[in-house]
Amino acid sequence: MLSRRILAILIGFAALPAQSLPAQAEVGFREIELPGPRPLHVAIWYPTTPGVSERLVADNPVFVGFNATPGAPVAPGAHRLVVMSHGYGGSWANLGWLGAALAQRGFVVAAPNHPGTTTRDMAGSGDAVLAERPRDLTRVIDAVLATPDLAATVDDISVVGHSLGGWTGVTLVGGRFDPAVFRSACRADPAALTCAEVQGRNAGIAPAASGISGTDARVTRLVALDPGVTRGFTPASLAAITTPTLVIAAGTPAPVTPGLRPLPTPDMRESADLVGHMAARARLLTIADANHFSFLAACKPGAAAMIAAANPAEGVICAEAQRPRAAIQAQVIDVVASFLAEPARR
Repeated sequence: MLSRRILAILIGFAALPAQSLPAQAEVGFREIELPGPRPLHVAIWYPTTPGVSERLVADNPVFVGFNATPGAPVAPGAHRLVVMSHGYGGSWANLGWLGAALAQRGFVVAAPNHPGTTTRDMAGSGDAVLAERPRDLTRVIDAVLATPDLAATVDDISVVGHSLGGWTGVTLVGGRFDPAVFRSACRADPAALTCAEVQGRNAGIAPAASGISGTDARVTRLVALDPGVTRGFTPASLAAITTPTLVIAAGTPAPVTPGLRPLPTPDMRESADLVGHMAARARLLTIADANHFSFLAACKPGAAAMIAAANPAEGVICAEAQRPRAAIQAQVIDVVASFLAEPARR
């Protein structure tokens, strides 16, 4: 979860494998726009044919980009679709490292910017934009399946989300968020940082509260990376989820700048509580030496100081955990790719 203040400084910057593919395919990339009252900007990674010329994409003075070939053809064969959801105040580029790595392993990956909770768009009611997040992912799935060269290859659909993106994914597979449950949980644990972030503006973020269901039955697997704001899901809705789910928790608390209020990040208790309510279909992996920001793109040298100059509290998003971010992400890539490649179960 990143606040709007640090992400504002980024606006000005330059902007397991499928059987038919080798273990490491080359990566194609494209960006599309979904029009409508709530327009979506979507990034798509996919395996492409050998011999294409890659270049660095989504690179800026703070975050390291990824190598891909914009506009390259989609490799033939059957590919599983993965839809990714970024955290509060982030963007699809935060998970570009994972999108590119999964495309190398034969997946088609699509990730929208969520209007109202993304880097370049933090305007509007928090209640309304959070309730729209699962519908954003459903629209992305629809768009990919309506794109001939992509749809012809897709044979399965999964969701991966980080932080608030993990919350979004749980909602998509049947989790019902009840503001009353959330407030009760926060009264019991007022020190929880995600409570401080959401309190006072959570009255309408729940599909359960408004009678809207975010469930998309096409999703066969879910991965939640250090998910946040999960204490408000009703236990009954979590227990009823049948979608196989992998929750990866960061075992190290997010760093805190001395003398400043901590950033509103989840802790591993949220992940453990979520999995505890989801019965046998959910698995929990805690990476002891990762923090919440280990799942963001790697920071460049000097990026922390650049961020801290704009907002001292937020330079910590570039802080390394006990292990370099690149090493943690390599572990995450292997675990996530293996889980997403498992046979679909219902």
